[in-house]
Amino acid sequence: MALILSFFALSNCLKAEDNNVNPCAEFALATEVATKIRGLDLIHKIDCLELNKAEFAKSQQEEIFKHITPKTMQHEEAIFKLLGILDSDYDYKSCYLNEALNQTAAFYKVGSGKVIVPSWKPTSFVVLVHEVIHAIQDQYFNLDKITAPRANKTDSAIAVAALTEGEAVFFQNKIPEEVLAAHPEPSGSSSELGSNDCKRQLKFEELSLFPYRFGPIFIEKLFRRFGPQALTQAYENIPESTSAILQSDRYPEQRKLEIELPDDLLQKFLIKLKVKSVREIYKDRLGQYAARLLVADHNSRSDAILAGKGWLGDLVKLYQLSDNSFMIYWGLAFETEKDAKEFWIAFLKANEIESNDDLMEFSKSNLHLAAKLKANRVFLLKAQGLVEAR
Repeated sequence: MALILSFFALSNCLKAEDNNVNPCAEFALATEVATKIRGLDLIHKIDCLELNKAEFAKSQQEEIFKHITPKTMQHEEAIFKLLGILDSDYDYKSCYLNEALNQTAAFYKVGSGKVIVPSWKPTSFVVLVHEVIHAIQDQYFNLDKITAPRANKTDSAIAVAALTEGEAVFFQNKIPEEVLAAHPEPSGSSSELGSNDCKRQLKFEELSLFPYRFGPIFIEKLFRRFGPQALTQAYENIPESTSAILQSDRYPEQRKLEIELPDDLLQKFLIKLKVKSVREIYKDRLGQYAARLLVADHNSRSDAILAGKGWLGDLVKLYQLSDNSFMIYWGLAFETEKDAKEFWIAFLKANEIESNDDLMEFSKSNLHLAAKLKANRVFLLKAQGLVEAR
């Protein structure tokens, strides 16, 4: 999944242009504070680099596409639209890049030893400390090594981001009050780089903000359970799923079962669509939190949480039907048949479908949906002719 692990950061200040703003002015102090609260010194010097708007945008896009491709984003777009996480007319790549520009205060460029800050406005002291933490992570645990193999699995990408962002937020919250008082938030320009024409996608927003909301809680619980060595152990046993983050009492147990998708269900669905064959073009694991979001509509928050809680693993495959139409086949495994039934009931309610059967089929206009409850598994198939990956 295309996630920006908002890396912000540390050490000498390399001027890229002259103006009255000096975002790197407090960088040395931020480095001192961050290393002290984290309890680890920097192994190598890190630089703070100020970039103008065009350079900042270019550098950020290089970081985004370091481990994923535009083609991967196209496939994710099709899956998210079919699941209702994105609106059908949402331009995923363009809007994602715009939102990333608008929301990123600064970032640590992994492996480069540089923190990139905007030259045209002040950078918050808290942001600098946050990014020093990311630089420490990189030097001690090699962020490229832990993120690259997980970048193309939505569930794992979000989980590892929850570890890295959770740690950075956890320690930025440890900045002494007297230091914060002496370095208040800047009142400089908050002008946006990208356009702001994209409609908010609330479910995708929830998915993207998962690392920042649940990561710090995960880190705090690790410290309570394992003490000072908690983080070293976590980087040695990377959380591979949002389930590990949400149900941290079970960690380091990992639940990420890869499941099989029965071919007979696929063939029956294709007959309904009057399609003779399809081409598989992508597969992913979406995870417990995505399963929760899928049933969020028309269910209470507590019921949606309960519906996803027994998640054991999943697999989603994206198929191309024609040049501009796609279908997905998503299978979810749960710990018990009771857990699967709870998810099934929540899924039907979320889609406003009344059914007492374990097999459901629904067609309306160009939308086709089929779902089956089988023991501790739930299988979902969905096709929509106008779902286009850009």
